[in-house]
Amino acid sequence: MSATTRDRPISPAEPAASCLRRAILRRLSWLPVAGIVAVSAIVVPAVVGARVGFHLRHPDADPSIYLTISRAISDPVIGEPFAFWVTLAALILWPSTHAILWMLSAEHPSRAVLGATRDHLCRLLLAVMSVAMTATCVGMVMLGRHRLGGSAEDHHLHMLGSYVFFAGQATTILLAAIYHSAIVPARRALGETAIVSARSRARLGYAVVGAAVLYGVVFHVK
Repeated sequence: MSATTRDRPISPAEPAASCLRRAILRRLSWLPVAGIVAVSAIVVPAVVGARVGFHLRHPDADPSIYLTISRAISDPVIGEPFAFWVTLAALILWPSTHAILWMLSAEHPSRAVLGATRDHLCRLLLAVMSVAMTATCVGMVMLGRHRLGGSAEDHHLHMLGSYVFFAGQATTILLAAIYHSAIVPARRALGETAIVSARSRARLGYAVVGAAVLYGVVFHVK
């Protein structure tokens, strides 16, 4: 989340337009959070339901074959509703994450405080995060609509969508961590008072990416 309105007090000398912008951000900051929570409330039950449903419909399935979500949704009875829910989640996730990116951009430290080079880098990171998050949402739709067990093209598109989804999401989080690392000095100079500081956000982002890398290693050597 953006530091939005709690990073520093509003100075009496601050332009009225800037004050108004920060007031709007304060009132709207709950919307992207609600969107992210909604996505989790949709995706988690969909994934768990697909796994449980596969076990119930295929009690004699080979237990030596690890039940990935890709395998679970290969059954059209399970895969069709899963595709609906994951597509709905993607349609909520995209505007929610882009609202957060907009908040980060709106509260981006000034070039005078951040420095020209770091300012350019951070703005570039915000742009690439948008691209990566868009790819993530496209991958979600692809992996749901194209499933294993269909045609060779469906198999190919499902695997492509899966890798695009995972890579896009991990890249977004990594870039967000780098962004927050880069603005730490500026936030401190401005007297940061956010509940979760830029440094803490960066560390959390690196931790999530590290956990994703560990999962990938364990998955491939399982």
